[in-house]
Amino acid sequence: MGKGFSERVPRMARAQRGKAWESGSLRMIRSERKTDGKNKEDGEMAESKYGKHIVTELKTTRFTPEYAAKYAQWATRILWMDNKIVDGAFQMNCSWYLRPPAEPTPEGSGPHTHDADEIIGFFGSDYQKPYDLGGEVEFWLEDEQHIITSSAMIFVPGGMKHCPLILRRVDRPIFHFSTVTTGQYELIREK
Repeated sequence: MGKGFSERVPRMARAQRGKAWESGSLRMIRSERKTDGKNKEDGEMAESKYGKHIVTELKTTRFTPEYAAKYAQWATRILWMDNKIVDGAFQMNCSWYLRPPAEPTPEGSGPHTHDADEIIGFFGSDYQKPYDLGGEVEFWLEDEQHIITSSAMIFVPGGMKHCPLILRRVDRPIFHFSTVTTGQYELIREK
């Protein structure tokens, strides 16, 4: 039998610069910073010169509560960053895909372009088989259909039509991210 996660990661790496605690079989690290003699914990960032550049909770004004509720039926959005969340940042978001959606989702899944470049990623969640996606994603670049079954990153140059993105099968959670090199995720729908 293979070693568990906490046995494979050196002790120093697990506890370095933070307070470690158990969460099931996975050892987590919580960073603390002292300010005015008090510890800041539980995700609250200490006031500092650069703490404003660290995002540790989901913040977005882009989606309606109705859209967020539909999205939550098949995926968990983890974090979102753009220039409204962190001044000067480009846009990036990440999610766990948990199952194919019951119905197609309108936001970003239909054919569209961006004025800026985009990188889209899909990663399997089995650390022993990191290239096995654990599912099947249909993704279109211009008029080419691609079926993705391995962990992948896709470079989409500005102006290139891409999508639909269709989750055909999800056997275990798929980590997904996208990043657009402008401050906001702005898409141009195909006419």
